[in-house]
Amino acid sequence: MILVVRDVSIVGGGLSGLLTARYLDRVPGVDVRVFERRSRERYRVDCGGGFIDLRGVLGLVSDEVRSFVRCEVGSSVWRFKGDFGVRKVSVEHDDFFWIIDRVGWQEKVIDDLCDVDLVFGEEVDVESLDSDLVVDAGGARYRLGSAVYGVYKGDFSKLSNRVIFDYRQSLDGYYWVFPMEDGFANIGCGEFGGDVGEGVLDSYVGELPFEVGFKVKHGGGYFDYTYFLKDVRGRRNRLIQKKDGGWLARVGDAAGVMDPLTGEGIGGAVSTAYCLSKAVKKDSLDKYPVWVEKQNNHTVRKKMAVLRKKDYQRFVRRMGVFDGVRSSDCYSVPKFLIKHPIRSIKFLKS
Repeated sequence: MILVVRDVSIVGGGLSGLLTARYLDRVPGVDVRVFERRSRERYRVDCGGGFIDLRGVLGLVSDEVRSFVRCEVGSSVWRFKGDFGVRKVSVEHDDFFWIIDRVGWQEKVIDDLCDVDLVFGEEVDVESLDSDLVVDAGGARYRLGSAVYGVYKGDFSKLSNRVIFDYRQSLDGYYWVFPMEDGFANIGCGEFGGDVGEGVLDSYVGELPFEVGFKVKHGGGYFDYTYFLKDVRGRRNRLIQKKDGGWLARVGDAAGVMDPLTGEGIGGAVSTAYCLSKAVKKDSLDKYPVWVEKQNNHTVRKKMAVLRKKDYQRFVRRMGVFDGVRSSDCYSVPKFLIKHPIRSIKFLKS
């Protein structure tokens, strides 16, 4: 599949669509248009704001994102509640884990797109466009789960730069507490197997050992991680395919690259946007799925996500192996085996 692309239409003005537009705008001879269904006045972002460099894409955006960091995470606490009681796992983050201002970042990208035709308030069907390349950046195609969140004002000084992931045996997902700037935190709930109501989140907030005040913002969205769990769900989410005289590619949540274990999707947006623009620049669209696979081949997290759903107690035992480990040791299987051989054996036996 070799194709010289000169005309690109991007459907969706979220992070993946905007980054794709910016990267393609730097490719000589390529005209780019972006269609965003929300008006400029109603433009918004629904996201917990957690950016974990699980895919090694930090170098692509670190300089511009740094000014939008609300909290540089130093540690995370993973709490697991079930029939066995409560189990806590602490991980020290000596790597890249930021809570960021997504709205500010995306507004900055919009301002940078001087030579891109950015159309707000127009809902467009990807099948109706006849560009050389149509990019679906319109969000989750398959609603495999959902999340709700709220930005709360309160006293979160006990958190400092620590985040909380809170699991329940009855929930195929987790709650989170992400500290932001002084006096604010993003608190949410993600359910990988169904819809989450705001009442569930309200109950959780009431249990927290913090002085949580009023909610200043709320939102939600859907999960699509079919890229990782296509064999489990029986669904295929193709990254690129032929389309009437051209090609249709998918990026970000539309590509189903949300992390199946953590629900993190910002890295997936960066990864797919960069890989697609690289494929266009090199006139080799056939390489797009190959390059995405290299950055998103997370076999262990994929298997752990399946285990969470099938055998929660075993999932918790395996997660316990990581208690006290530095997170940078966990992103590479060979590195973890070398640094923690005994823990590796326990992980396999648990």
